[in-house]
Amino acid sequence: MKSSGSEGQGSKVDEVLIVDGYNLLHAWPEMVGYAQENLEDARLKLLDLLADYQGYKGNRIFVVFDAHRVKGGYEKLESHGALQVIYTGEGDTADSVIERLVGELVGQSRVFVATSDYDQQKIIFGRGAYRISARELIIELKDVKKEIEEILYKHHYPLNRREVASQIDEKTRQILEKWRRQK
Repeated sequence: MKSSGSEGQGSKVDEVLIVDGYNLLHAWPEMVGYAQENLEDARLKLLDLLADYQGYKGNRIFVVFDAHRVKGGYEKLESHGALQVIYTGEGDTADSVIERLVGELVGQSRVFVATSDYDQQKIIFGRGAYRISARELIIELKDVKKEIEEILYKHHYPLNRREVASQIDEKTRQILEKWRRQK
């Protein structure tokens, strides 16, 4: 989903990313360990990373998690920040929900689907969406996280950050300078 233009400035509303949540989670080596220890924590960590990514890129993101094995479960839509998170209902799979979303959104938006499921990729291509593999999205998420950290670092620690004088007000600076000259 790398694109030219002014990223991070809310200009990508016409792009939609649909993420197969568990496919991405299980394709990410660092996240697999979290998922084995506590699946809910791993999901939340993934959603936080995707929310940061969404805020930076300015696109809409849907994250779909399979819950089809949950007895009596109904499809559930939740928000996680600006993310739309969908838990499938009993008997429904993430793939079928993703296919439905693609059908609803293609034509209105440029739709990307993040999955490494080959069969799913063929279907979404046939419906006019683009695919991004889980591995490619992981790389992009890491790159964006690094860019966000650099921006925050520069904002909180200006170039002259090593100079104490740049961190204190003028009156205090004058008092300290006066004390220094008295020695």
